[in-house]
This record gives sequence, structure tokens and C-alpha cells, in this order.
Amino acid sequence: MILHLIDSGGLYGAEKMLIELCKEQQSQGYDVRVLSCGIPNEPEKAIEAALSKENIDYIAWRMAPGFSAKMDGIWDYIYKNNINVLHSHGYKFNVLLALSRSKSKSISLVTTIHGYTKHRFFSKGWLYNLMDKTMCCLLDAVVSVNENYSPPVLVRPWYGSKLHFVNNGIGKPPAPRIPKLDPVKKLLLVGRISTEKGHAIALDALSVLLNQQHNDFSLTFAGTGPLEKEIKDLAKEMGLSNKVSFLGYVNNVHEIYKDYDAIVMPSLTEGLPITLLEANREMIPIFASRVGAIPKILNKKLLVDTGSSQSLANAISQWNLMQASERKDILTKQYSVFETHYSADVMAKRYINLYRSLNQGFEVNA
Repeated sequence: MILHLIDSGGLYGAEKMLIELCKEQQSQGYDVRVLSCGIPNEPEKAIEAALSKENIDYIAWRMAPGFSAKMDGIWDYIYKNNINVLHSHGYKFNVLLALSRSKSKSISLVTTIHGYTKHRFFSKGWLYNLMDKTMCCLLDAVVSVNENYSPPVLVRPWYGSKLHFVNNGIGKPPAPRIPKLDPVKKLLLVGRISTEKGHAIALDALSVLLNQQHNDFSLTFAGTGPLEKEIKDLAKEMGLSNKVSFLGYVNNVHEIYKDYDAIVMPSLTEGLPITLLEANREMIPIFASRVGAIPKILNKKLLVDTGSSQSLANAISQWNLMQASERKDILTKQYSVFETHYSADVMAKRYINLYRSLNQGFEVNA
């Protein structure tokens, strides 16, 4: 049996990837379960509702915040249910599994690094990230969704052959979508409202576009986060209130893509964002920074300089000047790349092969 462990704060990229992985592993005949961690008395989490909707078995595990080498009985649950593979999806369980490594015996410990949130130097979040990067080397396999990921220099030798690379993947649509070829006017930014997602950069780009007398541009933010009030205040200060909308947290956000002309992703850091894959699957243009694995997937005419609102505005303007046939060619080729390399079935097979390489007793329905 495979047990995925996650302490989720919403239904964003890592959670979507996990759900897609579980669905594919189940379809390939494997016994899969998710342990969703939360604080005592916490109601149903967004990921738990999504797992239930997809008929994926999960246990809503509630425990006090902070770290505990004993994991409050989780190891008892693991032994009782004959788990073969523990697959962590976040720093909390990475550290917990590393601290209790001696309890694993013949159980394989795997983690996927979905990306790191930037924090102030020596802040609590910064220290958690450092602890995570340092202790992951105690697990059996560390999987990055970004081929360019490199562990911190001081612990890099400890990783040895434990570091692997697996593309994120999402399910294929029943049939290829029709490319969205309309001129770009309505922009959507999907993601947690935090520094690394570049919301302020998107606002600056919108201002540039409007100053070029394109008065029909608008920008919508889907998501919540620690900088939400700051970004709302910034939009007001810039005189953009009538051009900017805040949807808050949106369940199944991909379902609203059809209401927008393009997605913007001016991120300062990324791994392999699910939003990027969703946009390619839906054949919608997405303008994104040259960070993480994004340049491997996106056409160069849709790539923008990291941290540059002018570059983002220019890319959107240039897209609108293209012939519809050129736009169609770009989106069609990107869909082909998605289908070949970034589908959920391809991702699931690579993880299964990794589990087998670590655990000789791991087989179908095991």
C-alpha cells in the first residue's frame, strides 16, 4: 500500500498533483491512501473534500501543531495497515519522517519537493525551509519537479543518488480543446497571494497596458494569502480598483479559465506549476516568468523576464499583434508537449518505477 502524507493549506498545485497521482495509481491497480493532517477540531479541509469527490481513500488526521518525532501514533497506523511506501508532500512530514527514520524498517520513504516559498532571512519560514532541505537527505528518495533543483551545498554530498526528477502531470481531457485565439484582454492570475507569485508585478504590467491606451484590459486574482490586503491596497493606490478583481479562494479553478483570455504567472520562483499544465491542456495562452521548469514547456514568445512588469506587458502586446494562425500553432504545439510528457499517467508510471527500485516487495495491490 502507498500512503501519501500532506499537511495542506488549500487546493493549490501540490494538492492537485497529489490527487492526479492518486487517481492514476488507483487506475493502475495500486492500493492508495492519503493521510491529511490538520490541527485538533479542524473541519474538513479543501483537499479532503476533493479526495472524497474523486473516491480516493483518506484519513483526516488531527494533531497538535509543531514537530513530534513520535508523529502522534502515525507509525502505529502505518504498521497496522501494512504500508509499503510513505510518500510525503511537504516540509512537515519530510522532517517528521527524517526524525523518526529508525522506525521505518522495510518501509520506503519518498518525498516530492513541489517548490519553496520565499521568506525573510532567519524568519520562522526560512528556518523551516532550511530544516527541510537539510533533512530530506535522510529519506530514501527525494523527487524534484524541477530538473534544475540542487540541494544546499553543505548537504549535497549526503543526497548522493537519492535525488530524482519527475515531471508533474495532470489528467488528459476527453478530447483536445479548441485553442483560445481571441486577443488578450481579460487576464487571470492563479495562486497564493504571496511575494513569490508576483502579484505586484502583474499590477504594474496592467498599468503599463492601460497607459498604452488599451482601456479594455482587466486583471483578476484567484487565491488568498498573507499579502492579500497589501495587494488590494496597492491596486487602489495605483488607481486600478475598477480594473482589478479578487475572487478569493476558488475550488476547481481550472473551470473558470474559459472566462478569461489568458493567464499570467509573473512568479519569482516556481517548480513545475500545475496552473501552467492546466493552461496548456485547455489551450489557453499563459505568460510566465523564466523560472523553474517553465522555460522547458512554454514557447519563448510567452516567456517573460523574471521580475519585469514591462516584459510581461510587452509579451501580451506582441501576442495581440500576431496572426491567429501563429497563435494557434503555438498553443497546438504546447498541447502536444503536455500530452506526451506532462500527463498524469506518465507521472504515475515514473513514481511506480521509483517505488519498485526502492522496495522489492512493492507490487500491484501491495
